[in-house]
Amino acid sequence: MSSLKSAPEARLSGAAHAPREAVHAIVYNTVRCALFVAVSTVCVGCGRPEAKSADCDPGFDQSMNQVCNVDTLAKLDPENNLIGIEADRYEWMMEHVKHPDAIELITLMRVESELQRAKMLREALTHTKQKSCSLADHYEHSTGT
Repeated sequence: MSSLKSAPEARLSGAAHAPREAVHAIVYNTVRCALFVAVSTVCVGCGRPEAKSADCDPGFDQSMNQVCNVDTLAKLDPENNLIGIEADRYEWMMEHVKHPDAIELITLMRVESELQRAKMLREALTHTKQKSCSLADHYEHSTGT
């Protein structure tokens, strides 16, 4: 047999074949990375329940009603108990309010001024059917706004 190879055989072997393998490797790795990114993107939320919006959630409406009317429901008198009223409100709300978004709001409000608490309550009410909030009214009244 002759050691000379035809032109097509020469292209398929040795140095001429290496660039084609490199191109195939690059294409293969690119496709593999693209599939990984696509699958990862789709599965980011896998295994976690979809977050519920507070909009039109009857549980949130009920909890916000409890928060807004805490003084009446807990039989608290803000005029006669100026020092301990916030602690009493917080204790009652933590025992009775069940919706996690309302509980988060109650917790965040504890470190805010009365004016900011009123704003937070008014914002939360935009996600309910409720139009008024006596607790927000009280906070606004006590700050003179």
